[in-house]
Amino acid sequence: MKDSPGTEARHKRVMERIVALTLQIGVITSVVLVLAGAAVTFWHHPEYVHGTELLKMLTGPDNDFPKTLHNVFAGLAAFRGQSIIVLGLMVLLATPVLRVAISALIFLLERDGVFVAITLFVLGLLVVSFFLGRVE
Repeated sequence: MKDSPGTEARHKRVMERIVALTLQIGVITSVVLVLAGAAVTFWHHPEYVHGTELLKMLTGPDNDFPKTLHNVFAGLAAFRGQSIIVLGLMVLLATPVLRVAISALIFLLERDGVFVAITLFVLGLLVVSFFLGRVE
């Protein structure tokens, strides 16, 4: 039995809302983490507020910013603000990837094979780009 046009429209609105909420929650979570990380950094090092030379150590090219997942998680365990900031940036990067994955699932539920294939291809490109990217 086929759904009525009203049911299909309602289903489409629900799916669009799920995708929109995913993006909103991801961005808000990222902003909260970055701001919390900045607050923790300045709480641990209040001298950064007034000492521009010290602040340059934090933001300069020779900084001690976590650049690997291991360093991020070790920094989170030690409650380092820089690691919390990086976690926020990771959430921000993961948000559109999650959106694409949810879209693929929605297209799969709608049995739209062409869009499932296209979306999974895009998802594959995003995932491969993470593994091919390097931090210098």
